[in-house]
Amino acid sequence: MRIVLAELTEELARYRYYPEDSGDYGVVALNRQNGNRIYETQAEGYGQTYAAHALKRIEEYQKIGDFPKEDIVAWY
Repeated sequence: MRIVLAELTEELARYRYYPEDSGDYGVVALNRQNGNRIYETQAEGYGQTYAAHALKRIEEYQKIGDFPKEDIVAWY
């Protein structure tokens, strides 16, 4: 899955996620102030697993303080 940074502010990190090289995407965000996960839109035809994996990666970015413009997320 590919994730692409859509918005980064002091309060919010928002990413689009593209499951399995799909042209369709979903949008997730992390509230950087309180750590709340935000599921904005789900990629059509894909379950919430993709969104959850995208958010887990964004939480890792928050811990290290670096938010790349684009990344690949893979899991087994």
